[in-house]
Amino acid sequence: MSTINTEESAHKMLKTFCDIIQQSAKENIPGGKPCKNKPCWTQKLNEQKKTRDLARQKSEKSKLQEEVKAWGKEKKKLKHQSTQSKRSSWNIRGSYRKS
Repeated sequence: MSTINTEESAHKMLKTFCDIIQQSAKENIPGGKPCKNKPCWTQKLNEQKKTRDLARQKSEKSKLQEEVKAWGKEKKKLKHQSTQSKRSSWNIRGSYRKS
């Protein structure tokens, strides 16, 4: 039976374990796609989603802090635009019902 002799080997084993879990999650957890029947989803949101996805891929590959921050900004921008689109969609649809 082998034992862990040093703290370094424990960290190495933990890193290997975490890498295996992350790789398994990437392979087995499906990525979300926007539903095609959402009336508030626009071409502009599709383009912003592509930009966000590219920023995510860059940040995952490089793991640089600047890339992670850029990804966060793109996520925030998409969320804001999506929220605005949903609000305007509901306002437009609601105005038809008032008559």
